[in-house]
Order: sequence, then structure tokens, then C-alpha cells
Amino acid sequence: MFFSEIQLYLSIPLFLQWTADEESSFIFPEEDLLRDLVSLYFSRLHYLYPLFHQPTFEIHVFQEKLHLRNRMFGATLLAVCANASRHSNDPRNLFENTQSEHSLGWKYFKQIQFLRLTYLQPMTLFEIQLYALSLLFMFPASNGEGSWPWDMCRPCIQLAQEVVSNIQRQSNEMHRDDVECELWRRAYWVLTVFDLSRGIFTGRIREMTPEQLDLEFPMDCDDEYWFNDNPELRFIQPPDKPSYLSYWRHLLTLLVASARARRKVSVEGTQLYNLTPEQMLQRRTTFLNHWIATVPSHLQWDPHNPDTIFFHQSLMLQYTHSRILIQNHKALLRPGHMNFSSLSMCASAARSYLHIIEVQHQRSDCFLLPNLIHQVFMCGVILLINLWKRTWMNSMPDQPKETAEVYTCLQYLSLYERRFV
Repeated sequence: MFFSEIQLYLSIPLFLQWTADEESSFIFPEEDLLRDLVSLYFSRLHYLYPLFHQPTFEIHVFQEKLHLRNRMFGATLLAVCANASRHSNDPRNLFENTQSEHSLGWKYFKQIQFLRLTYLQPMTLFEIQLYALSLLFMFPASNGEGSWPWDMCRPCIQLAQEVVSNIQRQSNEMHRDDVECELWRRAYWVLTVFDLSRGIFTGRIREMTPEQLDLEFPMDCDDEYWFNDNPELRFIQPPDKPSYLSYWRHLLTLLVASARARRKVSVEGTQLYNLTPEQMLQRRTTFLNHWIATVPSHLQWDPHNPDTIFFHQSLMLQYTHSRILIQNHKALLRPGHMNFSSLSMCASAARSYLHIIEVQHQRSDCFLLPNLIHQVFMCGVILLINLWKRTWMNSMPDQPKETAEVYTCLQYLSLYERRFV
């Protein structure tokens, strides 16, 4: 029985066996399902990872039917459907001949041919967007160094950075906020966020050049204000309406600062060479405290925030903040030289994050975000280590409560097990 279960676990499901053919015609969802999936993508994922301009994308799909004429845009639309399927309960999104929710989206994703037959043609914006969507779809499953699609992440970042720089260099001041330039800028930063986020989690942030880190952030302007009959009002956010993109800019500020801090240590080591790990930790903690103080009121943590989008954006900011805080303190958690102060800080951050997750799941507008899986697991490990430490030191005034916190992490991980893990 044991070996049969192992064999079943290790067997590759049919929906993971890649058979995409560049010459075959794409099979898109039925019209009603396609509309539902596009709507789900923009209501659940677009505000967390702003990659497209929603009105333009919907015109391409539902009015121009561009996906039936442009194969690369068709592949991009399939990737949108694949990601949205993870948030849908429509059984039509399941892979053929299976009831496993792990197969959600694979009937669309499997059709995409990523390996080019020729590299004579330059990569297009649609292709860059496609790789960003593939990272979003594969993120819960593939996070290893050098694994696909991560091996294409850096070339796409480099290309997007060069395109945006060229457009901005060649355009005059009135024209630099062109729609095409903004879409390339959005694609660049979505790819960069995935790359930096993975590096922060693994502790191996890859080097980025000053030119890449200095690229302008996407504009603080919602999609509906990109166009206006008055040219002076294009890309102008009304002053009395908070932008959904302000979350993205604050997230980028945090991640880029973390990348800069690493670069100062590795590239400009002569300047900070004499700093101890404790002093480096103090510098980073000071920045985190300053950053959290600059978060605008509509993005500050509020369990009762009535705006679903702002609530989940603030959750993502808290999630990233706790990841970086824990990663900063993990440097002092070494075998044989355990810094108990840092362990307590990590445990406190883990409890705070666990409370945030509990609040999220108590709300009626809660939806699962697969990128939270890693942090929930990390919090469980940290709380378990802290439990062991306190047991070893015979300082366990409330052992049942701390043990229950570890099981709470397991409980939330189990919610993702059916569909994402």
C-alpha cells in the first residue's frame, strides 16, 4: 500500500505532460466563460499585478477579436484564462477526464508554445506579457533557480528595460507617457517584482544594475484616466480619488530599496565593509519603519476596510513587509549562534502575519492568493523553532496557545492544498 501511494504521488498527471504544437489552432473558452474569466482576472489579479490596460485589453478581445488573428495575443489571452481559472468554480475549466482542481487552467496553459522555432524576430510586448503571466501561473509550483519559466525572466526584464529606455529617450516630454511606453513599463515592473520577491524569499536576490533599478515606476493613475479628449488631462488621476496603482508604487519602493541595500553590500562593500550584521540589521529596520510610515491611509492595514481591492492590496503590502523583516533577522539565526532577540522578532512578525491571514479568511470577500503559501509555511516553521527554543529554555508559560499557532498555519496551508499545492 505504501509504495503504491508513493507511485501515485510521483506519477505525472496528464495535464502536466507538455504537448503544445506551434501549428495547432488555439481552443478558447466559450464566449460566456471567456467573459467570466477575463472579468475574474481583472477583479482578482490585475489590481495586485497591474500588467495590462483593462479597457484596451477588453477591446482587443471582445470587439476586435484580436486573439483570432494574432497568435501571440491569443497565447496571452490563454494565459489570462489559465490564471483566472484558479479563481473560478466553473467545471468547464477543469482538464479533460479529471475532477482534480489542480488541473484548473492547464487546458489553456498547455496550448501555449513557449519555445521559439526562430529568434530572428524581436520579442513583442505581447510575448513579454505572456512570460509575466506564466510566472504568475507557475509561481506556486516552480520556484527553483534556473527552472522554467524563471530562466526567461532576466532576458525579458533586460529587453523591457531597453525598450522603455529607448521610447523615453526618443520621445519628447509631451509624448513620453504614451500608452505603449506605459504598458512596457508595467510589464517590466511585474517581471521585476516576481524576480525580486523570489530572491527575498530564498535570500538570493540577483544583482540588478543601477539603470534597471532607476527605471521610472508606472504612473499613479488608474486605467480609466489614461485617455481624455483634453490632452492635458490624459494620465491624470483625480486628486480626490486614491489610485489603485499607489499600492504598486509603494510595493516597488520597498522591493527596490531591498535590492539597493544588497547591491551596496556586494558592489560597494568598501563603504559598508566594517558594519557588523547587527548594524546592517539596524539600518534595514530603520528603513522598514520609515517605509511603513509612508503608506497612505487607504492602504494601511484595516480589517474592516470596505473596499475589497484596497483591503487585499494592504494585505499584500503587509505580507511583503513581514517577508523582508523576517528575512533580515534570519541572517542572525545560525546554528551555534542563535540570536534569541532576532528569533523573537521573527516569531512576533509571524504571529502578526497569521492574524492578518485569519482576518482575511473571516471576510466574505476573501479569495485565495497562491503567492501567500510560502509565507504561511515560513511562519509555521519560525513559530515551531520558537516553540522548540522556549521548550529548551523551560520558558513555556502558554505552550498550548503557541502549539495551536503552528496548527493554525497548517490549517491555512490545507486550504490551498486542494487547488494550488
